[in-house]
Amino acid sequence: MPNFPTPIVLIQRQDLISIRNIDYCFHNSYLGGYVLERRYNPDLREEFSHDTIWQYQVEGCLEITRGYFCDTAAGARLTSAFGSFADLPRETQLKVLENQWYCDEFLALNGSDRETYPKTLKGYRAALEILIPKRTGQYVGARRSEPRKPNSAPSAHGPKESRPSGGEEIVFRRPPSEYKLRRKTKLYIAVHRNPLALVDHYNNCGRRESPVDPEVLAIMPMYVAAYADERRPSKAKVYSDFVAGIDKLNVERANERKRPLVPCSEKTFRKAINKLDRFDVLAARKGIEAARREYAIVGPGVEAPHPGALAYIDEGRLPLMTLLKQTGVWTMLSPYRQELLKKSGTLWVVPVIDHASRCVLGLSVTRTPNAAAALNAAHLAVIDKSFLAAASSCGAPWPMHTGIETIATDSGSAFISDEFRLALAGLRAKHLIGPAKNPQFRGTMERLFGTLHTGFVTNFTGRTFHNVVEKGDYDAEARASLDDDEMPLSLVRFIVDIYHHTPHEGLNGETPMDAWKRLVSTVGMPPPPNPNAVRVIFGIRLKRKPDARGIQVLGNHYQSDALQKWRRGNGDGVLQVSL
Repeated sequence: MPNFPTPIVLIQRQDLISIRNIDYCFHNSYLGGYVLERRYNPDLREEFSHDTIWQYQVEGCLEITRGYFCDTAAGARLTSAFGSFADLPRETQLKVLENQWYCDEFLALNGSDRETYPKTLKGYRAALEILIPKRTGQYVGARRSEPRKPNSAPSAHGPKESRPSGGEEIVFRRPPSEYKLRRKTKLYIAVHRNPLALVDHYNNCGRRESPVDPEVLAIMPMYVAAYADERRPSKAKVYSDFVAGIDKLNVERANERKRPLVPCSEKTFRKAINKLDRFDVLAARKGIEAARREYAIVGPGVEAPHPGALAYIDEGRLPLMTLLKQTGVWTMLSPYRQELLKKSGTLWVVPVIDHASRCVLGLSVTRTPNAAAALNAAHLAVIDKSFLAAASSCGAPWPMHTGIETIATDSGSAFISDEFRLALAGLRAKHLIGPAKNPQFRGTMERLFGTLHTGFVTNFTGRTFHNVVEKGDYDAEARASLDDDEMPLSLVRFIVDIYHHTPHEGLNGETPMDAWKRLVSTVGMPPPPNPNAVRVIFGIRLKRKPDARGIQVLGNHYQSDALQKWRRGNGDGVLQVSL
């Protein structure tokens, strides 16, 4: 069994590190580990080796909030009054995701055609005429692609399954108006697309009149707009010109026996400048190309310096019937079995592949692609899968797992579903949705599908069929069958034992396994979520009412002092439990 090096957990300067419920900040890094300082006592510093940090991660005692101390994260917390996305109530999370979808889609339209979709009320209104039908179609498509759900009625052949039928009611969220979309988009851009800025603040409603003189307010826009100029004047220079203009106007008003105007403060004037469209300001000051580079949403050539920096997830067909025909077994099957395979002769694989090492981090096999399969693959990507490799009789382990900073998908219904997007938000992973019908933007994933279609078929032929056919004493009908259990296990064996140990052209001849070992031991990787976080993000959610014996799940009672304290304070309330 190969000896794996201890992975280096990547800790950056703006991260908040919690070890055994004690908060630390980054102080310095060395070859053997990190020096961290207490958050509330910076003079107290402690050293942690890479082995110690990883041991805390394995024990579930380490939690790292990436980018906690950066300006945008701090500003977003002040704007939303919430520390993180996970702190929001579930209904608020869904509303924020809905607002984020409209903002991202509008910015994509604005970036592709600024004349048709400018950042004006007319542009937002034109965009909504396209986005509302598109979003409605996604709701309908997601409902139609839902997997079959077990019926509660018992049956001798197992539980019956039901699929949504025609005529059923489909509920979806009310789209925003052009006014709300404009307001939300400005907030979204101001904090560099942090979704916390999209939380609604209904408690802050109400009309607030500006203390600035109305006549001064009428003059301000002309001077505020002067900031967006190719000569790049400073805000202080523009404000001094504004004050000089007011003074000149007061001389004329004095001759007309009118009261003098009082200019607003520089702080108020700067706020007015900050409300300008960021894209338009940057385009005017530095050119349109600089603005496009700054506010581009997606694009090719994303670099991944370490494992977990970028991962791809997608759905691909694995045609079972074609596999049987290529191996020569199709002709050995009876017409009855051939007919059965025609009805269920296609499997779907949902892999998660790391861009830096080309290692497969997770894999799900399903008859119908859906959000559950995508969530299962994402779940496997952040946990150690050696148990799965052992269950599949692999010769090598499958320990590769990491935190994920960015995950790229297409616009399939499974990947834009609320459940999948909530899971990514829980993982603190940025979601990149590539343009439709452009597989070149996901070349790493497309190459993996090509390997599965060629290398896996060849490998499966040699190990399962070819030697059997050459033996004369066998029952072709019985032994040349391929069931649902055999295909996933063989696929796992192919990935773990063959793909991970085959030289990869995209890695300059290095194998994915060697690339993983090299990168985690030299560069590091984002820490995977601890077991508690994994359970909250991917676990089964139940509702339980605590009593004197705690809460009961699957016939077992779970008790704690904190649980009874909550019970004394909330009475007969209901708790949400994750398994």
